[in-house]
Amino acid sequence: NFLPRIDWMGSGTSTEVVERVTTPRTAGGSTVIIPSKKDAAYPHFGGFFAASALLTHFLRSHHVYEIPIYGENGTWSWTSQPPLLGDYVDTPELLEKFLANPATAFNKLLIIEPWDNVGHHPDDQSPVRASLNVAYYLKKAANVESICWALWKTGRPGLESLPLLRLPLAIVVEGGAPSVYDPTTWTYPDCSRDDAVEVAEHLLLSRGSCITPQLFICIGHQLACTALVRLVRKAVVAILEHVPDDSLPRSQLRSVAAQIHLTGTQLEITKGHVKFEHEMACQDENEANCIRKIKGYQHEEFACTRNELKEVTATNLVPFTISKHLEQTLPYEIISRHMIVAYKHKGFIDEWLSRSSLEITMFHGDEVNVEAMLFVNWALNILHNSILPCQFYIAQLAHLQWLLNLPYGLEILASTLHKGEELTQVAATCIYYKSMEGHVTRRSFTMQFHPEIMGDLHAIDTRPEGAPTASELKDDDGAKLLLHLIRSEIAF
Repeated sequence: NFLPRIDWMGSGTSTEVVERVTTPRTAGGSTVIIPSKKDAAYPHFGGFFAASALLTHFLRSHHVYEIPIYGENGTWSWTSQPPLLGDYVDTPELLEKFLANPATAFNKLLIIEPWDNVGHHPDDQSPVRASLNVAYYLKKAANVESICWALWKTGRPGLESLPLLRLPLAIVVEGGAPSVYDPTTWTYPDCSRDDAVEVAEHLLLSRGSCITPQLFICIGHQLACTALVRLVRKAVVAILEHVPDDSLPRSQLRSVAAQIHLTGTQLEITKGHVKFEHEMACQDENEANCIRKIKGYQHEEFACTRNELKEVTATNLVPFTISKHLEQTLPYEIISRHMIVAYKHKGFIDEWLSRSSLEITMFHGDEVNVEAMLFVNWALNILHNSILPCQFYIAQLAHLQWLLNLPYGLEILASTLHKGEELTQVAATCIYYKSMEGHVTRRSFTMQFHPEIMGDLHAIDTRPEGAPTASELKDDDGAKLLLHLIRSEIAF
């Protein structure tokens, strides 16, 4: 019922087409069926493979082709008529219609906007609406249309309807200006901070059984990482409250949950290293107050907090490494778990960095805490291994079944540097999902940087030179990375 209606090609009714296709012909003394050239089309098949083929050709071919897209009077907008890049869902009524007819998103890119812009350009203070760039890049490279869901205008729908978001070609959760750790900065009345985090939680839980790739950018990256911390906390509570201590596997699962809780409450994060102290814009006149400590995985700023310095610039990614500071402050078990995940898997971005440099655009003042993500990877790892022997018991209880959808682990892929020192340590992550049979089945990517914004920091609607050409996209590291990630996940 969720698949698009099949439209028959050619003239005549569907019955006539079937008669043409099934008319027996004799060949060599045997009866065979020779299909007509006007055979039926199946638009619900091939979308993933067609998009993958077009993206592969765009990225690898030396021949540059231009798919003509012209903004009205040289301007770009989600509300232009007719729609140039796709559809815009910005009212509760349109959202309800969209969720009631999920097939409308089939083979399209779904862009979720948590906020109306990702920030303002440092020169002219124009708002940067990066969702336009994402839609334009996919349209230009593979003629893929988009649906932009303005979460900040529609509000969060009933969470039971979010599993319907499984038909798009890919889902991109965009950036925004608020701080995930500060709910007071989420000033639009229809979408609170907790609403946005809950949407991220449900997207992450759906990924293991959903073929639709998910990319989380900027504040989307912070929402996803905050959601992972919350999912770990909720898993601990669910296990300790609802799993009985009546067998060895279930007793072990409870012990693991208790161990995660104890470690999480004791973990301490220090922000504002001395090497950046005199460059930091502190709200307090006493610069010593810039050095602040965050203790416990229940702290509002455990997952992400204000960065030591703002990054609004083009910069280079470097591969993530475990620093001596982390080795000295974190339990070895947490460090080693990340080393094992990083050794077993490749997250594409780290593969790219092993071959060449990668220049990207940063547009943020907050960051995800590296200690929190190393803790999350460790917690998800030991939870998965302990849930495995209890999966039959958990599968019988509706209020615990979501535990089977948790990711298996997380790898920190890249960082950025400032004057030779790590600034944004968690610049990109890869979230891995493993089936209960032990196979890695899915992965999602999060990134603090904006692969869809070029070095001039403009969205296409305010770019002085106009929207970029296909040649410009092929020469831009961020654009190539975005298209490569979507193509690789479609084919993963």
